[in-house]
Amino acid sequence: VIRCLHQASPAAGIRHTVWVHHDYEETRSPALDYRRTGFIASDSPSHFAIFFTCTLAFFSLRKLLRQELFDVIHAHTRGGLIVALFAGLFLGRHVLFTNHSYANRTWLYRWAARRDWMTTVVLNPNMAEHYGLKVEPPKCSIIFSGCADRFLQEPLTTNNWPNANPQAKLKLVGMGTLVRWKCWH
Repeated sequence: VIRCLHQASPAAGIRHTVWVHHDYEETRSPALDYRRTGFIASDSPSHFAIFFTCTLAFFSLRKLLRQELFDVIHAHTRGGLIVALFAGLFLGRHVLFTNHSYANRTWLYRWAARRDWMTTVVLNPNMAEHYGLKVEPPKCSIIFSGCADRFLQEPLTTNNWPNANPQAKLKLVGMGTLVRWKCWH
């Protein structure tokens, strides 16, 4: 996903900045446009720890937003959702949330998706059903599991992978937690 962000470039009229922990080290090139902080909300089995780190991260984000103008805040993960909710509730900011997981406490995700300033993306129809979300773009949309729509909607005429026969069909495999409700089996 991060490599796809390189398409969001000044040449395309888009600037994409990634907010990362100050210890993050870029391992690929070209590097993205980073803003660094000491308070990124990591996932944790402790709800209190998540809330506490998200609160600290929110104040760091608020400081960044006072220094620079950003049109969209794009959040991922459970911690990112909490920081995004704070940004929407207390700063009046519009937020895009991409949900990458199947949480047990679905009420929070439904509540967040109903906010006027929140746009939600899920990875498949089953995920929308799991959270009880109505897919009504642009408020709630499906972007299939990180694949461009064209891979799912039209047949590919050739296989461009170097280790494959050009006439062979392209096959994708999804990797992740295999649980019954994801319908990956």
